[in-house]
Amino acid sequence: MAQATVLYGIGAAKAGTSWLHGYLSSHPECHFRSIKEVHYFDTLDQPDWRGKLLFNKMIGLTKLQEAADGDSLAKIEREISDFTDWQRVLETPSVDHSGYLDYLQNGSEGYRIIGDITPSYANLNADIFSEMAGIGPQVKFIYLLRDPLDRLWSNIRMAAQRFSGGGKKLAATARALMEDFLTGNNRQMERRTEYASTLQNLYKAVGHKQVLIEFYETLFTSDATRRITDFLGLSPMTAPTDKIVHRGQRIDLDEDQRRRALVRLRPQYEYVMQHVNGPIPARWHTQLSEV
Repeated sequence: MAQATVLYGIGAAKAGTSWLHGYLSSHPECHFRSIKEVHYFDTLDQPDWRGKLLFNKMIGLTKLQEAADGDSLAKIEREISDFTDWQRVLETPSVDHSGYLDYLQNGSEGYRIIGDITPSYANLNADIFSEMAGIGPQVKFIYLLRDPLDRLWSNIRMAAQRFSGGGKKLAATARALMEDFLTGNNRQMERRTEYASTLQNLYKAVGHKQVLIEFYETLFTSDATRRITDFLGLSPMTAPTDKIVHRGQRIDLDEDQRRRALVRLRPQYEYVMQHVNGPIPARWHTQLSEV
């Protein structure tokens, strides 16, 4: 039997990858493990960070298990089982990535698509993308984009919620994090906005035919799901196009910070408009016109 196509789902935080994972996981022709982000290719040379990530993930699942029952308990137990399998892979790393591929393939007989949706893969270089593309005979990438400023502010609000614990400090923390970005003091946040670099690296590594670009602004539509299933060679399947995953708490962005952020992000708007085929969402044009 032919090996299933390997799909990598990448994109910056708050660009729709959780929705994409949920949609494809529910498709009868796709096989995805229950853990959305396995962080394999972005931690190959960071064993300490990987170990901390694994520890925190298991602690979180254990706490959820203690409070769950019924269907939610069964879901969490499946995640723990998948996570335990994943830990075994990382304890016996191989230079040819065979353990990683075996993990994705486990239980996939008869399916067309297996995959790994880890947004931070978007920050990898062309050499790693080439390595990822060489893992099997059929490999594809879906790269999700979102209006650069909207995505940045949503990501910052999520981080502020985590750092501040919410409450009265939330807005102040969010604006402080935005100021860090604007002054170049938050390299991690800045890397997540670099759509141009990701597109350059992807196209250098695998060309255009193996890459589908979708936009958050039009992702939750029947047209987008049809493009996705056509790209992956899947039967069409409707999706919950009105479901927004992990909606952040609303905080108004300071107008001065908004203006400065648009200036800083202008190269990303312009690069995408010049190098991505097909229509660019109206929101992008509106934002860019204000710079």
